[in-house]
Amino acid sequence: MTKILLRSNYIFAIALIINLLGNNVNAQTTLASQSFEGSGTWNYTPNPATYNVSGDVWGIVSSLSSITPTDGSNFWGMQDLENANGGGAFYHVLNFEEIDVIGYTNIQLSFDYNVIGYDSADNIRYVIVVNGVDVVTTALSKNGSGTIDYNVTSNFPNAESVGIRIEARQNGGSDYAGVDNFELMATILNSNDTTSTVNNPTTQVAGTTVDANNVNTELNAVDVFSFEIEDNGNGDNLPTNVIQMRFTPGNNNTLLWGEDLQGVTLYNGSMFITPSDVIIENTELILEFDDTPVSIPDNDVTEFTLGFYINENDIADNDIIQVEIDATEYGFNADLNGSGFSTPYASSNITGNLININVEATRLEFLVQPTDVNVDEAISPEVQVGFVDDNGNVDSTYTGATGTVNLTTNGSFDASTTNSVDAVDGIAYFDNLIFDTEQSGVDLTATHGDGTIPFAYDSNTFNVTATPEIIAIQDFDSTAPEWMYSSDVVFFDNGADGYFGILDNSSSGLNYPNLSGNILFENDLDDEGDNGTSGFANLTFDTIELENYDSVTFSFDYDIVGYNANTDDVKYQLYYDGVGQGDVLLLDGGVDPVDAQGTVSVSIPDSVEEVYFVLSIRNNGADGYSGFDNFQLEGLPDTPQSFVFEDGIWVPENPQGVSESDDDITIVNGTVIFNGDVKANNLQINSGASLEIQELLEISGDITNNGELTFVSISELQTGVLGELNPTSTVTGDVTVERYIPSRRAFRFLTSAVTTSTSINNNWQEGVNNTGTNFPSDNQNPNPGYGIHITGDENGTNGFDATPSGNPSLFSFDNVTQTWGAITNTNVNQLNAGDPYRVLVRGDRSTNVTDNEASSSETIIRSTGTLATGTVTLSNMSNTAGEFNFFGNPYQATVDIFAVLNNSTNINTAGYYTWESDLSTQGAYVYIEDDGTVTPSGSNANTYLQPGQAAFAVTATTAGGTSLVFEESHKADDSQLTEVFRQSNISNSLQIVGNLYSENSYNNNLPAADGFRIKFSNSFTNSVDLNDGVKPFNIDENFGVMNGTSMFIVEERALPIEEDEIQLFNNNYRTTNYVLVLDVADFDGVTPYLQDNFTSSYTELTEGENAISFTVNENNTSFDSDRFKIVFSTDNLSTDTFENSEFVLYPNPVENESLFIEFRSANADIVKISVYNMLGKQVYNSEQQNLNSEIEIKEAQTWQSGVYIVKLNDGQQTITQKVIKK
Repeated sequence: MTKILLRSNYIFAIALIINLLGNNVNAQTTLASQSFEGSGTWNYTPNPATYNVSGDVWGIVSSLSSITPTDGSNFWGMQDLENANGGGAFYHVLNFEEIDVIGYTNIQLSFDYNVIGYDSADNIRYVIVVNGVDVVTTALSKNGSGTIDYNVTSNFPNAESVGIRIEARQNGGSDYAGVDNFELMATILNSNDTTSTVNNPTTQVAGTTVDANNVNTELNAVDVFSFEIEDNGNGDNLPTNVIQMRFTPGNNNTLLWGEDLQGVTLYNGSMFITPSDVIIENTELILEFDDTPVSIPDNDVTEFTLGFYINENDIADNDIIQVEIDATEYGFNADLNGSGFSTPYASSNITGNLININVEATRLEFLVQPTDVNVDEAISPEVQVGFVDDNGNVDSTYTGATGTVNLTTNGSFDASTTNSVDAVDGIAYFDNLIFDTEQSGVDLTATHGDGTIPFAYDSNTFNVTATPEIIAIQDFDSTAPEWMYSSDVVFFDNGADGYFGILDNSSSGLNYPNLSGNILFENDLDDEGDNGTSGFANLTFDTIELENYDSVTFSFDYDIVGYNANTDDVKYQLYYDGVGQGDVLLLDGGVDPVDAQGTVSVSIPDSVEEVYFVLSIRNNGADGYSGFDNFQLEGLPDTPQSFVFEDGIWVPENPQGVSESDDDITIVNGTVIFNGDVKANNLQINSGASLEIQELLEISGDITNNGELTFVSISELQTGVLGELNPTSTVTGDVTVERYIPSRRAFRFLTSAVTTSTSINNNWQEGVNNTGTNFPSDNQNPNPGYGIHITGDENGTNGFDATPSGNPSLFSFDNVTQTWGAITNTNVNQLNAGDPYRVLVRGDRSTNVTDNEASSSETIIRSTGTLATGTVTLSNMSNTAGEFNFFGNPYQATVDIFAVLNNSTNINTAGYYTWESDLSTQGAYVYIEDDGTVTPSGSNANTYLQPGQAAFAVTATTAGGTSLVFEESHKADDSQLTEVFRQSNISNSLQIVGNLYSENSYNNNLPAADGFRIKFSNSFTNSVDLNDGVKPFNIDENFGVMNGTSMFIVEERALPIEEDEIQLFNNNYRTTNYVLVLDVADFDGVTPYLQDNFTSSYTELTEGENAISFTVNENNTSFDSDRFKIVFSTDNLSTDTFENSEFVLYPNPVENESLFIEFRSANADIVKISVYNMLGKQVYNSEQQNLNSEIEIKEAQTWQSGVYIVKLNDGQQTITQKVIKK
């Protein structure tokens, strides 16, 4: 290493040349030079003349193979000299003219060379010419490079002229040579006295030991060497003006001057002298005084003392400084205006004493910091702790037992770890630091074993991560764990015409190095149609579970050759949790390049729980082929962690969305709200702490609740639920469950997911009840927004809320007697998980229960007790076929009810019933079939029973042992299931779907009051069986299907034939005007009609929606339960005065124009026409007599945009049709 002080970088470049020559540039002159840049002064002649033809080269070039210039941009190059382009089988000569060197000394000749690939028949050499005579002939290396430095004066002191030749003979296009940077340098002879010498001092600087921390500035430089310069005064009466001094390391020196020496001082006994330049190298120190030479008076002597100051750091302990003046080298020079130095300038080497550099440790330091490491693996590179001084220099005296370093950690060392090590030369090497547990933010703490170095010293933090594991691999060599796959194209081998399957890579012709052993290989996948496919062959790799892994990487290797057609393509697609991530093209055939090879590597998000993969290959052509190998999933095993919440802080972080099923969560104090999904192994809530669950909680271990745990219900769409528990899991401590109920005065079917030790009143009534009926003074509402009123007594006894009527609002159903019964009290009776109730919910406890017209409000009911877990069997069921069984969902979870029904005993599995509070006035029954079909249509019910919800199931046969059995596996994995999640198969049968609306509900797109569904198929029968859904009776309107004495909400029937009749049932009308909407399939060969026995009319039912208006009045026959039936006929049975088919509304939609009603065959005397908007407001009314063919309604031009209902009534029947105004 070279250090240059006080001058520009130009001096640095010159200094490099000095090092090569062994002389000071300021004492030498360049006599001639040639670097082939066009400005050289050393003339040359090539023989033969230069040429550069077709790889035959003799002349100036800028590059040749890997040879480049050593100076400038050109050099002299040589390649294949034995040629017909100007060369031949002879030596090529590059001849440099001889240079006159009279009056010079220290003559030095140098050049650079580089030779590649010369064999035994080739030769290259240089010839030095002195005084016209070849004096040196030396061969250059046949396969090497370097610099030739030749000291002419040392070998030929009487030289008067110097020249050089390069001679080369070579045959072969792969052999190269180059020469460059020819230079001839010398020192001008001094004409004055040359008798000055460098001598030993009177007293040499004494050897000593210094502290490394005390000699690192110019002010505290240490004296290291003394010497004298003497002008011997032989008659020129001139001083010796020294312009250069040179010093070299002594034999005992160990300090690396070029790396460790910061600077020097020079003292002449009276003052410090500052050189104009200081050049420091490991092999020499040169002081230059070009600006102000150091003057030694004629016939006088001056003694000098040299001082060193070293760098602050990177100093080796016990390094030795020894300075020497080498008498055999040229190093001390004087300018030509005074006396010169004799040759040699010293009678012998002048050598200084030893200056020892001592490092005194004051502390420990991590010289090599720990890095992230995998569990059960040693940290690499090894950790190093050094005994260092304040500047970080290592004190080597701490060795062995005196240098013991102990390490501790906030992580967890493996038992095999070596964490106590004796230092070697001041450094302790820890190559066996192993951790047994995954952890982030780990550090090491170092202490000195005997305490001489006080205090503890910490490392940087690092992470201990799980060791990556291969989760699945398919390398076609049966490596485990094997990633299985399937192909939609059968593997085949048709020889050279086509191949698709497993092949040894050595036979594939592919060269991607990552392919090895057996690979998946294809060639001409279309195979001329004999095998394979002209489309994509798809390999589907099995779904792999990733739940227990983090930082998963998917990868595979591929090599594709010759895909030159547009239909030659390779792509792949990853599927995360069943969702495709999009095709990725590895190669798009027919587009350059047609070849591709490499490794695919994809990082899979930690949120992904399972993944599968599809590789798609399409290739038609024998010239195209491809190979694939090493399909792999690799990830870090999830190491269990403990998440702790204390004093408002999570450590290490909030587990929501982060924790896994093997992690533990502890709530020490405070309140925690999880508003997203959370997984854990064990969950512990300490006394005084509380936890609210708003979404899904998945626990694989146990729940220990010594505080408060609440599954909150925020809305119909958001309720906290508990996922499936393991058979060994336990829940300790009371849990509170909530059920949100939207605003509407209506009955609900409710249950509790906990068994309480307190009364119904303490839970659903918030622990209070009204004992008087003066509102609001008597109303008890301690927690607004929570609780309901439960009535059943005029004075509020037995825990009930008082009402003037004392009518009950809480009912149970006796499954054996098939009767409803009012609950006798709420202050004693307790809630049991899964016990069902029919409850009239008026709103929260702020509602005025003395006024049936009082406004309702949303509310939340809550229960606290023992959470139902594990298998729950409900056995208080009817054993009589066709009878209803009222039951509740015992879990705080959404439940797949058909999984429950199919797991139960003697229960009809075709469907179940819930209560839809939005239907009719007070709610109505809804029937949900196992395919997800819901009747009446439009209900939000589905195949999942919500937490806190009760329902009905039907006994299948008259037999004993009827029971419903709930299992943890029946729980759904989501807390927001409000739509039908199963695909309905209603398209497999023809249907008539009936929905009964009050006229107001129909006009305003409100829910139906009731409905029924009739399915037709050649696989169904008209006999009653378990596939027919029994009709339960609503409090308000009922509309169903009769079969004999049985009534159904859903009936399955054989395909209809001529004269088939289906009797409908209706009762409990609550208003006068209704619309029956019949959605009818296309029955091929027969036509369905709605027969109205009250009006003695038939209405043809066309494919699609048929809206039929009717009224009921004081005439008993108008609300007879058998008023309507559906009949099938091939004849025209219509007896209506007019039908939908007998008039046409046009245009529909209508814009800024009139609406026309065209009557085709109506024969009524008077027709009343009225039009209503969707708010029920009449916007048109007229009465027409003696109908002609068309009526114009000009008022339509002024109607607002929207949907309108057009009604035509002939006194016997009303026909309704919708029209749209744009």
